[in-house]
Amino acid sequence: MNVFIIPRVLAKAWLAFLLLYIGYRAATLSMTCDEAWTSTDMPYPGLFGYITPEYIAGLNVHLLNNWLANLCMTILGESDLAVRLPALAGGGVYLVGAYVLCARLFQSWRLPASFVLLTANPYLLDFFSIGRGYALGMGCLMLGLPQFLKVRDKDVAPPWYIAWFALAVIANLSFLYVYLAAMTLEIILTLPLMRKSTAKTLQLRHLAGPIVATLAVLTLIYSQAMRIATRNNEHWWGSPDGFINGGLTSLVQVTLYHISVPSNILLLITWATLGLSFGLALVAIASCRARRMDSSPLVALNALLTLFTIVWAGVTLEHLLFGTPFLIERGMFFIYPILILIPACAAESLASSSRAVLGYGALAFLFAFVLTNFTIAANLDHTATWRNDACSRPFLERICAENYPRNFTREPIRIAASHMAAHTINYYVRHMRLAFVESVDGLDRLDSADYAIMPAGQAADTHIAVRFENIAQCPANDMVLLRKK
Repeated sequence: MNVFIIPRVLAKAWLAFLLLYIGYRAATLSMTCDEAWTSTDMPYPGLFGYITPEYIAGLNVHLLNNWLANLCMTILGESDLAVRLPALAGGGVYLVGAYVLCARLFQSWRLPASFVLLTANPYLLDFFSIGRGYALGMGCLMLGLPQFLKVRDKDVAPPWYIAWFALAVIANLSFLYVYLAAMTLEIILTLPLMRKSTAKTLQLRHLAGPIVATLAVLTLIYSQAMRIATRNNEHWWGSPDGFINGGLTSLVQVTLYHISVPSNILLLITWATLGLSFGLALVAIASCRARRMDSSPLVALNALLTLFTIVWAGVTLEHLLFGTPFLIERGMFFIYPILILIPACAAESLASSSRAVLGYGALAFLFAFVLTNFTIAANLDHTATWRNDACSRPFLERICAENYPRNFTREPIRIAASHMAAHTINYYVRHMRLAFVESVDGLDRLDSADYAIMPAGQAADTHIAVRFENIAQCPANDMVLLRKK
C-alpha cells in the first residue's frame, strides 16, 4: 500500500469505529433521567405544541433536539432510539465533518493524529448517543468551521457559516458564545476593508445578510424565553472561578471520565496543556513570518487564536457586568474543537521548518494522552454524568419478567426509587406498558413498596435488609434492585 494512503485509511477506520460505537450505545444504553424528563414533557404525538417561551426557558430544553426527537417519536413511535436519533445524527455529522476538515488541513500522519484528538473524547462521545442538544450543536459547529477557518479570505463568500453557528445556538444555548465571537470577528475584519474598498455596498451586504438574518431568528426564538429564564433563576448552573480555572478545568475533569485527580493537579494539567498549545502556536506564527510563508493551516491558526481570545474576553466581561456564572463541563463543548485545532494547525504550519520536531513532539504527546484516556474510559453500558441510570432498563425488564404474564386479579405492584431515578423508571413503566405497576414513588414510601432501587450501601441497612432481598446488582454502578420478602 502507498505510504501516503495509510494515514487516510487509518483515519477512515477510526471514523467507522466511532460511528459504530456511538450507534451501538444509542441503541443499547438505558435512558438517562434528563432524557426521560424531556420525553415526558413532549407533546407526542405532535409537532409544534411545546414551542412556547415558557417551555424554551427551561435549562433542560434543547430546542432543536427536542423538536426533532418529538418528530421522530411521532413518526417512529416511542422508543429509546427515537428519542436519540437527532443526537446520533448530530454526532455523526460532527465525526464526518471532523474527518473532512482534517483531510483538508493536515498531511501525512498529522491527519489521523489530529482527527483522533478531535474525536477521542469519551465525555463528548457520551452526548452523541443520548438525547440532548449538545451533539446537534457540535455537528452544526463542525459544518460551519471550514468556512470560518478561511475567515481572512474575503473573496470566498458572505459568511453564511454564521447560520450554522446560529443553528447550534438553537440546538443548545451554550453555543451562543462562539456564535457571537465569530460575528464579532467578522465585523472586526470587514470594517477596515470597507474603508479601503470601492465596493463598500457589496462588503456591507456580505456582512449584514448573515448577521441580520441569524440575529432576527435567534431574537424571535429566545428573547422572551430568556426573560422568563432570568425570572425563574434558570442561570444558576456554572462556576464563579473563571473561564480557565472554572470552565476549562471542569471540561478537562469530565474528559478524564472516572479518573479522579486532585483539584490542584487538575489546574496544573489545564494550564500546562494551554501553555503547550499556545506556545506551539506562537512558535509556528513566528516561524512562518520569518519564512514569509502563508498557508491554510496558518490562516486557520490565526482565526482560531482570535476566536478563542474573543470568547474568553466576552465570557469574562459578561461575568463582570452581570454576575453570570462561567459555563462548566458539557456547557464548554463549543470550545473543545477550537482548542484541539490550535496545536494541530501549529504543528502542520511547522512541518516544513527546522522546528518541525516541536510540532511532532507536541502532537504525539497529546495524541498518546487522549487515546490512552479514551481506551480507559470507553464502555458500552453507562455514561459519566448519569452512571446511576445505567441499569434502569435491565431492572425494569427483571420486574417485568417476574410479573408478566400474571394473574391480573392480584394487587398491582409499587416501586420505590430515588428522586432522580424515578424519572427514568416512570419512562420505562410507560414505554413498556407495565399496567401492573401502580406507582413509582420516592424512597420515603419504601414501607409500601414491592420493589426498590437504591445504592447498595443504603440497601445494606439492617432495617431494609430484613424486609427486602437483593435480586439484581448493576455492574456499572452500585445500584441494586430489591424485592420485598
